[in-house]
Amino acid sequence: MREIKINQQTEGTKLLRKLTNVLPDASLGFIHKMLRKKNITLNDSKADGNEILKNGDVVKIFFSDETFDKFAGSKEADMTEAREVPVLDPERVIYEDDDIILVNKPSDMLSQKAGKDDISMVEIIVNYTRCNDGFKPAVANRLDRNTSGIIAAGKTVKGLKFLSDGFKKREFEKYYLCPVAGVIKAPRLFNGLWSKDSHGNKVRIKDVGWKPEEGRAFPKEYFVKGNIPVQTAVYPVKDNGEITLLKVELLSGKSHQIRAQLSEAGFPLIGDHKYGRRNVNDHFKRKYGIEYQLLHAYMLEIPGKGLFFADLPERFKSFLQGEDLWVHGIQEVFEDQRLRI
Repeated sequence: MREIKINQQTEGTKLLRKLTNVLPDASLGFIHKMLRKKNITLNDSKADGNEILKNGDVVKIFFSDETFDKFAGSKEADMTEAREVPVLDPERVIYEDDDIILVNKPSDMLSQKAGKDDISMVEIIVNYTRCNDGFKPAVANRLDRNTSGIIAAGKTVKGLKFLSDGFKKREFEKYYLCPVAGVIKAPRLFNGLWSKDSHGNKVRIKDVGWKPEEGRAFPKEYFVKGNIPVQTAVYPVKDNGEITLLKVELLSGKSHQIRAQLSEAGFPLIGDHKYGRRNVNDHFKRKYGIEYQLLHAYMLEIPGKGLFFADLPERFKSFLQGEDLWVHGIQEVFEDQRLRI
């Protein structure tokens, strides 16, 4: 028999979700059967799996050690996997408390696994926090593999729910930095209709125009069933006559939104081989060794927690300095509310 005691870090989740985490190799049908037969109990009583766990609850699993290990997975395999997970550099931790952690994700790193053998920020954060209370930390926002910057993860059920709700309800403000080909002199809003492209894991965003006098209001005529509106606000920080460094605010959150929407508008990101200009990217690859888009999730404001910044990668900074786009005290551009649309 195995006994699982629920504490403040693991309360708030459903019993069934808890059981699928503890017994990842067991089918839902099997778990439901064990609940019905009282081979799994909650506080010594029969349960159906929909119960919300509370601090102090006790889950008992009446399996033999052999059966439990079969459905819990191989301990030896888990140890092997843990050894292969890179150690998180403490300097990449931007903020941490009992419930959440903010990390500066490097480029060329997945936010979450795409395949069974992948190593992502999830595994690295789990390894760093070394949570032994049965809850596996999870990220609440995702960045493209080659986009660097702030990743927010919940260390507890409470923390993950707080972050997930905040991102979903747009209660947090998040901004990015990116250099684009072309010159943008004034703040503006890009309105578009998002759709998936059937080729090459790309998306398409059809620009539908913006009238400054309408502010952030999306054109009403495009609110038609099947349309997926997306909005991206940009604020020029500095340009050199050919390239503009932009502060970017996501007003919606679809995959590849910044990259595809700016490319559609004629301002592709530097280094973006999927949506950018090949000749421009080849030039800067030779000059600075840039292999992917320069896009950095630079700022996140969480009410009640604070305003957080992620340092730029060195190659990104070298590019800005080399192209006369570096602004001393660049953090201040995010605090200038005069730029807000």
